[in-house]
Amino acid sequence: MNTTRWDHVILLSIVALLLPSCATKSPSASPTPAASPTPAEVGGLVDVGGYALFISCEGTGAPTVVIEAGQFDRMGHWHRILSEVAEFARVCYYDRAGVGQSDPGPAPRTTQAMVDELHTLLGNAHLGGPFVLVAASFGGFNARLFTSEFPDEVAGLVLVDSAHPDQRERLKGHLPADWEWVPFEGVDWERSATEVSQVSSLGDTPLIVLTAGQHAFIGEGEQIWIEMQRELSALSSNSTHIIIEDSGHHIYADQPTRVVDAIRTIVDAIRAAE
Repeated sequence: MNTTRWDHVILLSIVALLLPSCATKSPSASPTPAASPTPAEVGGLVDVGGYALFISCEGTGAPTVVIEAGQFDRMGHWHRILSEVAEFARVCYYDRAGVGQSDPGPAPRTTQAMVDELHTLLGNAHLGGPFVLVAASFGGFNARLFTSEFPDEVAGLVLVDSAHPDQRERLKGHLPADWEWVPFEGVDWERSATEVSQVSSLGDTPLIVLTAGQHAFIGEGEQIWIEMQRELSALSSNSTHIIIEDSGHHIYADQPTRVVDAIRTIVDAIRAAE
């Protein structure tokens, strides 16, 4: 995989890269209207097995873009991206169990549990694929495992400075003295990392990896992070790795246009392949 600085990225060439493995139904055909609005169309809580997750969707047109947010994220953090993507595709944001407006979920909280919940949520909300998963930070764990388990439902993937299962070990000695890996959502990190590390390939799923160029790492930490991001890019034989030099970890906040552009590239490639 070649690492490409954004200023040198020609979107048309990326589209050409992604075309071979994309096949979905035509986005030009309007979806058949339901007899009454589904929870996903109006936004709300959807039962996933005795507890409910919140989801909100806007826009129209396949494929459906699903945001898999990072830790501590809320829908408002993604507002600009959601609004802009809704202009060319249906886009959905959901709260994981125990976050935002969603009910708590059963323990243990692992990536496998979250993937099962997301799959049930999309089904019960009557959201048919194909999906483009857009995953930031820890959300990358869930998107990676989801894509592996439901490859026929995932048409493309955008990883936004995604977590890597080996990051805690490989970044030791390269973090500020006051750095702390903060527990969140009751997640069992080690178990989740083990689950995700079993996914060694995503085949030829169209994949764009966006990597932030500015972190608080010490010494060789930045180079180690970039190498781990290259490894994520190598999960697919149909991928592009882009380093965004002028962004910190939260690319969706620092450089939201770059995220929208990556999503549009994947969506356009999928549609062009039909």
